[in-house]
Amino acid sequence: MAVLHRHGGSRYAALLTIVSVATAIRIAFLLRNLSLTTDEATSVVISQLPWHSFIAHLASYEANMAVYYLALRPWLLIGSSEGIVRALSVVLSLLAVVALYVLTTRLFGTRAGLLSATLLALNATHIEYGGQARAYGLYILLSVLTSLVFCTAVERPTGRRWTLYAFLGAITAYTHFYAVLTLVSHYASLLALGLRRVPWRWVMASGVLLTVLLLPAVLFVLLRDVGQVSLLGRPGVSSVIGALAVLSGGIVALPVYAFLCAVAVVGAWRDGVILSPASESVKRWRYAFLICWLIIPIVVAVAISFVRPTLAFRYLLGSVPPLGALAAVGLARLGLVMGTTCIVLILGLSAHVLKARYEGRAWENWSEATRLVQTQAKFGDAVFIFAGHARPGFEYYSSRYGDGGPPIVYPQSVLAPVRRLTPAHQDLVRQTLERLPGQYARVWLVLSDDDDRYERVSTRYAVSLLIRGNLSTSYRAVQEHRFRGVTVLLFAAR
Repeated sequence: MAVLHRHGGSRYAALLTIVSVATAIRIAFLLRNLSLTTDEATSVVISQLPWHSFIAHLASYEANMAVYYLALRPWLLIGSSEGIVRALSVVLSLLAVVALYVLTTRLFGTRAGLLSATLLALNATHIEYGGQARAYGLYILLSVLTSLVFCTAVERPTGRRWTLYAFLGAITAYTHFYAVLTLVSHYASLLALGLRRVPWRWVMASGVLLTVLLLPAVLFVLLRDVGQVSLLGRPGVSSVIGALAVLSGGIVALPVYAFLCAVAVVGAWRDGVILSPASESVKRWRYAFLICWLIIPIVVAVAISFVRPTLAFRYLLGSVPPLGALAAVGLARLGLVMGTTCIVLILGLSAHVLKARYEGRAWENWSEATRLVQTQAKFGDAVFIFAGHARPGFEYYSSRYGDGGPPIVYPQSVLAPVRRLTPAHQDLVRQTLERLPGQYARVWLVLSDDDDRYERVSTRYAVSLLIRGNLSTSYRAVQEHRFRGVTVLLFAAR
């Protein structure tokens, strides 16, 4: 690897090779499953709304991923097929690989930079979520770019750099609200720099500007809760380990990452960086910066969720890059044989994790479920979809398979913002069911995540049983079809 320091062209060739491998892996992952999930279809539906409806919906229900929806709107002018919709996230995830190379190279040198890009390129979690038509690919990219601007502002402080950091940090937060924890970790890392070396004037000014820019997000969280995270469970003491496992690309890869991070920290200790004098505190801060960026968002998110459950591990994907960067610093300290072994091991474990996730129930096959209804429906049929927010998945494929399908009697809106199963919501379900007999000869009941094995959907499963029981009083079940993540039942009048 030493040759990379002598020949600039070699390192760019190496980076191009890494990006090429990352591209091939992500395209292969993208092509394995063509059906959009409910959340992905929702992204498309929201981004295709007329401008006045689009802005109103973001302000009322979806401000959390506003920047991503704004980016997806012009992208959809290219097309709205599954591959094109997801390609935006793939491009953003590849840019994150390059951005992490730049950041890590700035902090720890070219070798660590190339290795960090390699680890991110092979990270199973980044591959999976970076290929979804959701904000996660952009969230990770902006987290890296914001961190890069922060590092530049710390080491070469100017008013322009700190102002840019505040604006870019706000944009990142409006891509995903959990990015605020990344910004908190940035400021916390300054303690390792030493009080005398911190550019307090610009730090305070950027903090005030950032607070003002994030005030609408704070008001949204406090005043616009319509149950967006109501299905999330309360965390346990093992949640920190679980989060680190997700960021590593799976529990099987966590020991390898833990070993590499330990090598980095122990190496810094042996080099005297941890206890370095004030004159060399920048070296100490660089390690503290990665550790804070990695650990603080996880610890704070878990702590908050003990009071109010709002944590899903995918919300912490902004901490994937620092894990890869810190592990890369450790990997750079290893010899050729040991380093190569770790990379090959991570590649094999990532392949194993991705294969397991493909074969699991995480992906909803709305494509085949909707095709079944569209091809077998008759005049006088109706469609009832539960849970209500699952309609975009069905709607997306209905529009692609042609118009003229059976009417959807529930939910009445393609964007059903209410996710919490309140008594009022259940009353609406019951009233809709009571109006069906006499109006429709057959009813297609489409159930999303109809499974009682997981706590987060057990209440939904109980309500779906009540729906089937209510329909059975006037209809008889004549068909049942199970697809991945979706169940379709046909009820005919008795």
